[in-house]
Amino acid sequence: MSKKPETKTETKNFMTVNDQKALSQPLAHPTANFVTGDYLIPKLLLMQGLSEFVTDRKAQLGDIVRSTDGKVVGGVDLPIDIIPLTLTPEWVVQEAQGNKFVRIEPRDNSNDHLPWEFVGQGGKAMKRIKSLSLFALLADDVKNAQGKSDDIDGIPDLDTTVLPVQISFRSTSFNAGKAMATMFAKVAELSKSYPHVRAYHYTVPLTCHHEKNDKGTFYLYDLKAAKKTDKVCLEKAGEWYATLTQMGSRLRVHEEAKAAASDVEHF
Repeated sequence: MSKKPETKTETKNFMTVNDQKALSQPLAHPTANFVTGDYLIPKLLLMQGLSEFVTDRKAQLGDIVRSTDGKVVGGVDLPIDIIPLTLTPEWVVQEAQGNKFVRIEPRDNSNDHLPWEFVGQGGKAMKRIKSLSLFALLADDVKNAQGKSDDIDGIPDLDTTVLPVQISFRSTSFNAGKAMATMFAKVAELSKSYPHVRAYHYTVPLTCHHEKNDKGTFYLYDLKAAKKTDKVCLEKAGEWYATLTQMGSRLRVHEEAKAAASDVEHF
């Protein structure tokens, strides 16, 4: 009986011997070997009259800018779809003169009524500002990354990596933070009947508007009505939610981003 010819199936295999050896080694979680403060987590900055990006003519009043690359991602007429991950109440401590950022302090029911103005070390005048710190994904970041999966050589495009952004709701934008906190409270209530539901299952359009007072014109964050998160974003949102909650201490915005966010919005 004649032997049946073998059928060969061509497969693309770009892995070298070293690549195969690398796969045999345990892969450390990306958060395992770094100090959380070392991450350059972008912050969304709402442009005011004294914002550095505005004075350098890189952005306009009312633009929402990503701190790490200076990209305008939203604004008055350009809502951003954000996918909420975690929301944390905090105190932003600054020097009273010049609004220089000093540190972040936790805020809860036990210290929520601390005085806003106090004297620090060396008799320096200091102030505390209530803030709600949101970590979120930009829905467009997730969708755009999926369109950049150019792995012809077996190495994916680095731009397919999606990082969260941090948004600080404070001062004149604190009311928008309260609206976000209310949404988290609603999700917590829903989870009693639907245990799998998390905040990231909903997407919230973020925009802003301007107001005037005797100190000038300034811009405030606005949140529009929440909608269900697009299915193509859910997996990545779930991954980052797990990362943020499992770390034990939340990711910090890099100090360079903090410095870029001088509290010009504090009226």
